[in-house]
Amino acid sequence: MGKSVTLALMIGLLTPDRGRVVVERKDLHTVDRSTLSEIRKHIGFLFQNAALLDSLSVCENVAFPLRRHTRKSECEIRQIVKQRPEEVGLAADANKMPAKLSGGMLKGAALARALVAGTER
Repeated sequence: MGKSVTLALMIGLLTPDRGRVVVERKDLHTVDRSTLSEIRKHIGFLFQNAALLDSLSVCENVAFPLRRHTRKSECEIRQIVKQRPEEVGLAADANKMPAKLSGGMLKGAALARALVAGTER
């Protein structure tokens, strides 16, 4: 089994031919949609091609999942968003658009966005 298939199984996009996929003590293929959605909120995704939104800066890309999937205040989101680019070495580039970033910087920005999954709770 390849990496992509494994990941797709882990987030419930594919159903296993045999066996079970259990995340947070829940079988992904027996839970309802709402529960599956909640489980996915706790998993950060880092795509090979970065998959950033071109119309948003690095900071806005990092903030996107927090705004979409949490009830955090804008103050909390700004604090988190300030930390994540620093953690991946992009503090000086946090306000740049994806088109202005090198390949490595794009991956760093995508990692910063994936890291916010741990702060979504």
